[in-house]
Amino acid sequence: MHDFLGKTYDEYIKTNIEFGKYFHKFNFTKNEFRQSFDFKINFYNQNIKLSIEEIFAMFFTYMKTMVYNFSKLKIKDCIITIPSFYSYRERSALLQAFEMTNLKPIAFINDNIASSVSFLLNHKYDKKLITYSIFYNMGSRSTQASLIKFEIDPVYDKETNSTNYYKKINVI
Repeated sequence: MHDFLGKTYDEYIKTNIEFGKYFHKFNFTKNEFRQSFDFKINFYNQNIKLSIEEIFAMFFTYMKTMVYNFSKLKIKDCIITIPSFYSYRERSALLQAFEMTNLKPIAFINDNIASSVSFLLNHKYDKKLITYSIFYNMGSRSTQASLIKFEIDPVYDKETNSTNYYKKINVI
């Protein structure tokens, strides 16, 4: 489904010669207003057209329900992790999908940056103040790599007579 996100119908058909080979089980139509894909689905003997954003919204709603069923927390705000190569149109399509779910996206963040922030928060450093790490995401469609510089800044606090350590991330 990610292949269709933010793409126009004509653009996608022209650039993917083997389109029918991979997606022959789906029934597509062109949405003339938005110039994108509509999926035709037979649902209880009714033909329904769904946009790719509506399908993503259904998925996000399902995820929101799963989180609530597991943790009993109602989610209102979220941070969206996306691949670094997503274009403006793909990001805009994701925002439209989130608007349908009543979730408020706070920010987009690169997949590898999100991983490095998690690593930094959960990793204990000794006295080493600068560390370099490579984060890579090897998915089925693409590979991304990021070189990250972690810095620990010691800052002396006169009031408490102690040293606090602040963690910083730099993408190189």
